[in-house]
Amino acid sequence: KLSGDVKLLRALELLWRSQNGALDVPKDQFSGVSVHVLESCVREGVGVYKLRVSDGPASWTLWRRWRQLKALAHAINAVHGRSSPLALHLPTLPRSVRSSTSRTLLQRRKAEMEQYLSALLALVPCSPRDGLGPPALLAFISDELGPEDALHLGGRSRASHPQILSGDE
Repeated sequence: KLSGDVKLLRALELLWRSQNGALDVPKDQFSGVSVHVLESCVREGVGVYKLRVSDGPASWTLWRRWRQLKALAHAINAVHGRSSPLALHLPTLPRSVRSSTSRTLLQRRKAEMEQYLSALLALVPCSPRDGLGPPALLAFISDELGPEDALHLGGRSRASHPQILSGDE
């Protein structure tokens, strides 16, 4: 009898096979998951980004902060990065020390977030519908927020309405 996290084991096997060319699926079609960053705005004093995640015929939208993306990048690098046994050359995020509520910065980060997630999904197999993929990536693109995600959102309610930044403000 098997014990442990079988989904994680399958995801790691899939990742290993994809990196060693043992899959029949072309790498650019490997993950059926896509993420598009639809908008950026300020909610209760912090910058947030609205994402649309598609996994095959299913799609959903969710809000994420830049710090959550940084936490994802750190977790993925620890498990799949160059210093791990898989030694993947993962995409990197630009360093930033500026306020996350600047309109210009939010727009630039919106593009950087989409580029990072697209590059990551091209390298790392993931299917939220099947529960396959690195746990940190699955949590990031999941449509349900856990308690630790609420902390990353400053403990504020997910239901609060964001203030959309438009060009005429």
